[in-house]
Amino acid sequence: MSEPQQPPLPPYVSGDHGYPPAAPQPAYPPAHTPQPGQAQVGQPQPGQPQAGQIHPGYAHAGQPHPGYPAYGAPDPAAPGNPLGRAAFLIALITFGIGLLGTVAVPLLYTTTGFGAIEIITSASGLITLIGYGAALVLGIVALRRPAPHLLAGIAIGIAGSGVIGTVVAWMATFLYRFI
Repeated sequence: MSEPQQPPLPPYVSGDHGYPPAAPQPAYPPAHTPQPGQAQVGQPQPGQPQAGQIHPGYAHAGQPHPGYPAYGAPDPAAPGNPLGRAAFLIALITFGIGLLGTVAVPLLYTTTGFGAIEIITSASGLITLIGYGAALVLGIVALRRPAPHLLAGIAIGIAGSGVIGTVVAWMATFLYRFI
């Protein structure tokens, strides 16, 4: 008597994302014992690579055999990208300093004169330009290393837009002096 056939589950239900579905396992052990020359169902055949083994044709690329996922814990030797993390933190701190300087200008109008506001605004702009430049350089160097690039990419985005914004603001201020 044969087992009733069930349709295979879609990948999103089984948690098997991107790998071919596994062969269905029988509910009961086989009724007969296999002969010495017979292959068992679900057992690897001689000459076939096991899961995670390197296929001889793919050994040069270091990829496991196609269709056989390589399971295991992630490599503990990959700590991340500390240079990218530093660039990200510098970009965020610099962004905060620039934001604080922008918010503080209206408060300074009521307490100080225009000369003090110009000095404080220029100092804030110079500090943010130096910080954004440092974050941009560190982010670019971090991208060239073989490590995760997410924080380095975000740092480059924040720092690049900050440098462009600061330079455009300085150019606009310079041009308004002549009008």
